[in-house]
This record gives sequence, structure tokens and C-alpha cells, in this order.
Amino acid sequence: MNQAWYVFGNAVQIISALGLHRKAGRKRNGAPTKNPSSDYIKDQCRKRTFWVAYIIDKYLSVVLGRPRHYHDDDIDQDFPDLVNDADMTPQGRSSSEPLEDCHVEALILHAKLARIIGQTSREVYSIAPSKTKDARVASAHRLMRELHSWRASLPPHLSTVRPATLMPSFRKQTAALKLAYSHAIMHASRPFLLGHTSGGDGSSDDDEKGDGQRGEATGIREAVEECLAAARVALQTVDAMAGDGTLFHAFWWTYYVTFCALAVVYVWEIQQSAGEDAAATAVGATDDGSLRKLFDLAERCHAHLERATAADSPNRRYSIILEELRLEARHSSSGGVGAQYDVSEQVVRPPHVTGSSTIAIPPEFGSTELEAALVQEGEMNFEPIMNPLDQWEATDWLDLDSSAFEPFLDFNGSPVYSF
Repeated sequence: MNQAWYVFGNAVQIISALGLHRKAGRKRNGAPTKNPSSDYIKDQCRKRTFWVAYIIDKYLSVVLGRPRHYHDDDIDQDFPDLVNDADMTPQGRSSSEPLEDCHVEALILHAKLARIIGQTSREVYSIAPSKTKDARVASAHRLMRELHSWRASLPPHLSTVRPATLMPSFRKQTAALKLAYSHAIMHASRPFLLGHTSGGDGSSDDDEKGDGQRGEATGIREAVEECLAAARVALQTVDAMAGDGTLFHAFWWTYYVTFCALAVVYVWEIQQSAGEDAAATAVGATDDGSLRKLFDLAERCHAHLERATAADSPNRRYSIILEELRLEARHSSSGGVGAQYDVSEQVVRPPHVTGSSTIAIPPEFGSTELEAALVQEGEMNFEPIMNPLDQWEATDWLDLDSSAFEPFLDFNGSPVYSF
């Protein structure tokens, strides 16, 4: 993936040098320019090439947690026309071209969705100190409304028609768009799982009680419910795709969307066990049977992810990272000291350490009697049981996303990237 990112960076420079990000016929010196001998096929290929690069740029930046190459303020290129390859001529569309069921329509829909994802990354996950909590919340709700509008604009063959009845190419497009939409919803709403939705500096307005507090809690609860619903749809899609090995491996970012959906389920399970935030109270809208089905679905998709990745693949790290979250979720749901101190696994999780950091201890030092004795003698100072996600910020989700592709140190202390 890192190698692909480097190669893609070179392609972006070439595309920019060719001016594919600008529309043809734009005004220069106050007058529009138009090439009378322009080739319609070449013009459409220029547009398609740019928008494919635009989509890849937005998704790679999210998957790898790196800045985006393209910025919307620098782009005025039009979307390609809704015309299939067989219906194009150098002079324009063929007269017999059908106006429905065009294969290019999915490309345009992906481009519009990628634009919203880019806005979400810039506004909801901004690292700027000036980005307040209220601004993040407002941006997230506005972008989710845009996603709903995008969903409503889908043509029937990419939304309401059963995929099994479609021809293979449209079936693949339908699955890809469903996963992309589910990911976009999770990307915009998952910070609400943390309840406090703190800013980049860790500040929170939870101590400020006002008349709008109930409305804010309702908004957070609705966002959490929508995030969980999107995770469920993504996992159901992946579970169905797993039965068709060819389709499961057809999308390069299937593993990433699966990772995001599973992380949402596990993080929410941890928050539910804490039971202190609006994120946890969203359980009231879902019955226990439905939750059990969601957890079972997550277990199956976790197994699909493990089986689908090679042992030496960076995507394999997804399952390893998820296993840490899964164990933390199980520890939290079991309650009591087990959420922090799991004697059976012979590790201790200090309350002030978040994530998967653990310190190995011998079995004989895992007894509650020894802990009580040390506390009584003043040798150990146990803090109250803490939710390991209490210190999470919105930007920590991006760190979690990119953790599978971070460099690791070799024996000489030099960073090594996994290609």
C-alpha cells in the first residue's frame, strides 16, 4: 500500500501538469477557449482519468492517515458524461445511446461521495486548535445530511434492485457503492461514539450545562445509532461477499471498510459497558437480541478478515489490531477488575494506559490477595476503574485507521515500511 501511495503521488503530478483538474474551454483573458478539433473520446477520457485519481486520493488519505493531494478549491473539472464506451465517437455521442444503466454513473457517484469524505476529514477530524467541539458536531451533522441526499439520488439499479438480479458489472458497482456509503456514514459519525467528542486539544464542554444539552445528547444518540446501522450494513455486505471469494477480493479497500465497521462495534461495546455517555445510552433504541446478532456478525466478519489476508500482508495487521480491541471489549463487558486486570492472560492494564499497551507479569503476582496487601502497605495506588477510551479524541480514529501501515523500527532503530 505504501508503494502504491508513492507511485500514485507521481501520477498525481503528471495529471496536474497535464491540467486534467481544470475544465476544457475555460475562460482566458475574459474569453472562453474552445478547440474546434477536439476529440470527444479524448475529452471524456481526460475527465474519467482525473476523477478516478481524485477518488483514489481521498480514500488513500483516509486509509493511510496522510494529507490529501487534491483540494476542491483548485478543481473545476466537470464530471464525465453518462455515456458508455461503445456509444462514444470522436464527434460525440452516438444517436442510439441509451440514457439509462450507464456504467459511468457509478464513477460519478463515487466522486461525489469522495468529495464528502474529503470534507469530513477536513472539518470533523481537523487538527487545528481553533476547531471547537461545537464546530465539529455541526459539521458532522451537515455532512451526514449531504450523505443522505447522495443516497436518495441513487438510480434504482444501484440501490433498490436486488444485486442478485443484476448483471455482474452492475452487481459489483452496487456492492462497492453500498460499502462506500456505509464507510462514509461511519467516518462522519463515529467520533460521537466517544460521547464527549473532544477537540484536538482534548477539551470538552461537558461541564457547561445549558438548555441545549438535551438536544445535543439527542443528536449524539441519533448519530451513534446511525453509525451502528452503517456498521451493520457494511458487515452484512462483507458477510455476503465472503461467500463469493472473487467478489470479496475485487475491491482493494474491502479490508479497510471491514476494519472500520468492526472497530465501531468493538468501541461501542466498550462505551456501552462504561454506560456514562450518550453513546452508551443509544442501546435503549436496540433490543438485546439485535445486539447479540450484531456481535455475532462481527465475529464472523472478523474471521473472514483473518482468512482473507496473507500472513505477510500489511492487511493482516488489521486483524491483529482488531483482536486487541475485541479483547478490551470482552474485558469491559465482563465488568469488575477483569476490565483492567486479566489474570488468565497474565497481563496487567494500568488504568492510565490506553490502547493495547500491556505489561507482562508472572502468574503469582496476579492474585487479588497480593494486590490488597500492597495497597494496604501503600506500595500500590490503584486508580478507579477507567474506560480506556476516555482520553480518545476525534483524531485518534485516524491514528487507528493508519496503524496497520505505520513504519516499524528495525534493530538499528531505522524506520522500515511494509510494502
